[in-house]
This record gives sequence, C-alpha cells and structure tokens, in this order.
Amino acid sequence: MHDKAEYTLRRVGPLEQILEEFTYAGIFVALFLGGIGMPIPEEVPVLTSGVLAHEGIVRWWLALPVCISGVLSGDVVLYWVGHHWGERVLGWRVVRRVLSPEREASLTAAYRRHGCRVLAGRALGWALSEWRLPTWL
Repeated sequence: MHDKAEYTLRRVGPLEQILEEFTYAGIFVALFLGGIGMPIPEEVPVLTSGVLAHEGIVRWWLALPVCISGVLSGDVVLYWVGHHWGERVLGWRVVRRVLSPEREASLTAAYRRHGCRVLAGRALGWALSEWRLPTWL
C-alpha cells in the first residue's frame, strides 16, 4: 500500500506545480486532460481550486466556471471525436494504447447483451477517468 501512495504522489506532484504556476489555466488544462482520458483524478484540481479560493489566491466565482468548463470541454471533445470520425478512431495508435481489441470486443459484446445496463455503466465511466475514453468513444 505504501508503494501505491508513493506512486500517486509522484504522479500528482507535476500537476500540483502546474496548478500553482498557471492557476486558472492550469486548473482548466488539468481538468481537460483528465476529461480526455489522461490519468489525472479530476478531484485534485477541483479541490485545489477550492483551497486556493479559500486562501484568497483565486476568486471562487472565476474558479467555479473554469472547473466546469474544463470538465465539460474534455467530455465534449471526446464525444465530438467519436461522432466525427466514428470507428476510424479505433485504428489510432493513441486509442489502441487505452482500448485494446480484446477490451473493445468485450465492451461491444456487453452492449449487445445488456444494452441499457451498459449505458448506465457509461455514466459510471464518466466518473472513473480510466473508463472515460473507452465508454465515450
């Protein structure tokens, strides 16, 4: 367990530096990247925004729309890519790093078998960043 916590801190460290240096833009970029599937927990920039607002470093009424737009922008971009390019996206190397052919076949079979329950799972995929790319595409 100690190793996992250490690993998480090493990965979040650069994110923390970006948020401190670029504040509003850093918050937006971190949330956008998390939205398109990067392994960035969205809670970190959102909570950081709250702490920075509490400390008077950022204005909450600016940080709130930045957080909302960062999350929604990532989701909209993923949806647009899937809508615009469709199944051709599945041939892209960056997508195949996240969504293997086996995983794609498993998701497709689950959708064919369970339909609406898979769509409900899609809502769960919105909440879990590592599921976001496969479920939105």
